[in-house]
Amino acid sequence: MFNAWNSQVATPDYYSVLGILPDAEDVVVAAAYRALAQRYHPDRWTGNPTEAHGKMSVLNEAYRVLRDKTLRAEYDRARVKGQQAEFSSEESSEFTEAFASGLSEVEDRWLVACSIYPDLVGLRKKLGAVSTSLAFSYVTAILEIKMYEQRNEIAEALKSAFLERYFGTNAEILKYAEELIYSGHRDAAKALNRLVDVMGSNVEPSRLISKVDTDFGIRTSREREAAARQRQRDHQSLASAVRVYGHYREARALADLHGYQTQEVGGGFLSAPEVHVKPPKGDLVIFKNSVAFVQWVKNTLLPAA
Repeated sequence: MFNAWNSQVATPDYYSVLGILPDAEDVVVAAAYRALAQRYHPDRWTGNPTEAHGKMSVLNEAYRVLRDKTLRAEYDRARVKGQQAEFSSEESSEFTEAFASGLSEVEDRWLVACSIYPDLVGLRKKLGAVSTSLAFSYVTAILEIKMYEQRNEIAEALKSAFLERYFGTNAEILKYAEELIYSGHRDAAKALNRLVDVMGSNVEPSRLISKVDTDFGIRTSREREAAARQRQRDHQSLASAVRVYGHYREARALADLHGYQTQEVGGGFLSAPEVHVKPPKGDLVIFKNSVAFVQWVKNTLLPAA
């Protein structure tokens, strides 16, 4: 996600060096430094010692500034504004591994917290799908500041701060960026990040979204995903009607949704028509009436509902 290790840069982004957001709590700053220092400490680093020394120097300087309230305030005032941070199509393995190791050290405490607030599991997982650093910051902050009643608000604030760091402040673009990341289109999100950096947040959102959709073929993918979600909703609605009320019309629609071809054959004033069902594969199945057909749908299709 971040790439700020080049010690030749005159003023590196210290927040990117530590893999955290600019409004990170002090406890998160310290935890991120510890996790990365353990990975890059010369005694543990298995690569080139010179590289380890250079990375530790940058880490130490970033931590020296950000852990001191006065120095951090001065640094924040001096930081270059107006540019979006650079979003990467792949999360940095350095941060991913370091933060995963750091989280493993507090896992016992986290499990205790989750035993009281089970929804913490889902909140952490959702943030982790966006960025390992977000999950790390969330777990660290929650365990240290112990604001469990605000766990949902904290998770949402972290996610919003992350998205705004890379994609500006336009609500429509932020929503689109979130969709891209959650659906695994990180290359497209990187392109969107670049567009927002160049064009700003005041440009018409549809222009940027259309550009990314076209360049990456996302529109087709989004349409397929939308169709799949609609199919799932239709399936649930039809299955409920068949299960609860035994409606014949909904049973036929549910069978059609699963690829079966249904047809009424025969019948008259005093006799019910047969229901002929042709499965996607296999031989024709004939039911003597709609009641028998509905019962078959319940027995065959509802378990998958």
